Amino acid sequence: MTLTLIDPRTWRCWQTASLEVSDGYVHSRILKFSEEGKGEFTSGERRGKGSGPGEFVIPHGVAVDQAGRLHVADRENDRRQIFTAEGKFIEQSRDPRFGRPHGVRVGPDGLVYAADGGEQPKHPPHRWGAVFSAGGKVLVSSDRWGDREGEFQMAHDLAITPEGDVDVGEITGRRVQKLLWSETGVSGAR
Repeated sequence: MTLTLIDPRTWRCWQTASLEVSDGYVHSRILKFSEEGKGEFTSGERRGKGSGPGEFVIPHGVAVDQAGRLHVADRENDRRQIFTAEGKFIEQSRDPRFGRPHGVRVGPDGLVYAADGGEQPKHPPHRWGAVFSAGGKVLVSSDRWGDREGEFQMAHDLAITPEGDVDVGEITGRRVQKLLWSETGVSGAR
């Protein structure tokens, strides 16, 4: 299977050394390649862009959890979708406290972290993102806008350190912040 990528957004290695790629800006699809580079599946491209289960409008960030499930930040559909390692749709989640996901990661604690960078108003509140339980429940979200420590301007992506710190990169703020959080919200930044 030969696949052409146009402006791929994100890639992640699976536990099995295979590679997953978000090819979202033009194709609106997710691809998985074996360790040898063979195409194993594509998801979302059969029907083109869409809002149904397994369809995407700019799949932007991807992450694989400890169970091997693929989490996709379906940016323009304002949701997170979850798939099996074989590409079969499992579920989707939306929450009014969380807007448009750009980046998504799974932490060492098994929680899913997502950067919320879209549909930001010109004035506060801007959001940095949310932390989800494995079942999709929002545990933490933030609406702290600004350019001071612990405030955000259009979060775009994030990383989780082995210690569990959350590093959030901002587009408008042009910086990365390291967050400390609890189930009641962001408790600090450094």
